[in-house]
Amino acid sequence: MRSVYLSPLLLIWLLMLPRAALAFTVDLWPGGEFSGQPVRQQWQEPAAATKPLTLCALYPHLRDAYWLSVNQGMVDEAKRLGVKLQIHEAGGYGALAEQRQQLQRCVQEGSDATLLGAVSYQGLREAIKVTPLPVFGLVNDLPNGLVQAKVGVSWYQMGWQIGHWLAQRHPAGSKPVSVALFPGPQASGGNNFVEPGFADAIKGSAIKLVTTERGDNSREIQRTLVQQTLARYPDLDYLVGGAIAAE
Repeated sequence: MRSVYLSPLLLIWLLMLPRAALAFTVDLWPGGEFSGQPVRQQWQEPAAATKPLTLCALYPHLRDAYWLSVNQGMVDEAKRLGVKLQIHEAGGYGALAEQRQQLQRCVQEGSDATLLGAVSYQGLREAIKVTPLPVFGLVNDLPNGLVQAKVGVSWYQMGWQIGHWLAQRHPAGSKPVSVALFPGPQASGGNNFVEPGFADAIKGSAIKLVTTERGDNSREIQRTLVQQTLARYPDLDYLVGGAIAAE
């Protein structure tokens, strides 16, 4: 389930959308949290900027297809809108200090706003509070009230949906099946919500979660985690993971 939280102040989040979009449907989460029932609305793509505008985009990294595709959409839409886009990547989910510095760099470069793909849910709180620029959350969730608005997904629902899919196929009383979960980095991105969502969805089913293997979203690390897990648990029925683990 892909969902979007928007506030009335958010006029530039549409940079995430593909260039060809003309009209599209979004889920509006008025309270700022990805919980409860969203309001579905129709939005039109914005017109080109009428005055100079510089946006500063901060990504956790640019080393997998997921964030590369986010960047491609941002670059294409910035060109269409006629706005300048400054791009910085932190180097990985462990680069908290680097992303704090990059928030300051956005100011030094003369940007008008920051689009933040955060490496940490809580670790950037003070750095966001002291920046004079409006900050918009990008993909990865941030605490409610910390940023002007955020565009992303319900990470809890992401975990719950795949867990629910499995639980429907293996209900209580059926033959037990074993699962290994590969959610990505420890407590980064949306994993602190994905894991409880998955756990809640499989409660009472025949699904047994035998291990949760966390690690940075690089092909080398995820491949090693998968190999080590299969060596320890050769009779697993399912591997459940993010995009890089799936690759």
